[in-house]
Amino acid sequence: MTGVRSSPSRAHVTAWMVSELEETGHPVGDGNVPENLPFGWQGQPNAAPSFFIPWLSTMPGTARINPSQATIGSFADAGSEWVMSYSVSFNAVNREEVEWIADSTRKHLVNVERTDLDCGDYGHWKVQQVRSVSIGGINRVRQTDPDYYLQTDNFDVWISKEN
Repeated sequence: MTGVRSSPSRAHVTAWMVSELEETGHPVGDGNVPENLPFGWQGQPNAAPSFFIPWLSTMPGTARINPSQATIGSFADAGSEWVMSYSVSFNAVNREEVEWIADSTRKHLVNVERTDLDCGDYGHWKVQQVRSVSIGGINRVRQTDPDYYLQTDNFDVWISKEN
């Protein structure tokens, strides 16, 4: 596609991100609570034999052209490298568990191998890396008894257009 400027498909990158999060083995929601999988309190909270299933949820944030490419990138295709932001929320029954889930998920994401993405009409892209850009504070959710805990971290997914 000579002479055509690149624009990534956010939907394909988000689907990839959800897929990577699912590899952690926890229920994952795509911008919402998990669908078709049990999550959270199972049974009446704080009553035997109830239990809590930890879960994750991701939400796309702002996408931007790779900052270094904005000043030295190709004039022919200034949009061939992007940084796409995602927040990931972790939910668990106590502080220790929410930190463990967040830590293990973060470790998985930042160690992802470079991955090819076929984005249909948007062309072939490659995930170059995932960076953890912030580790969120922990909040106690008091809508149930006992409470559960929530932490939201932010990640940048670096992608490039492949020819």
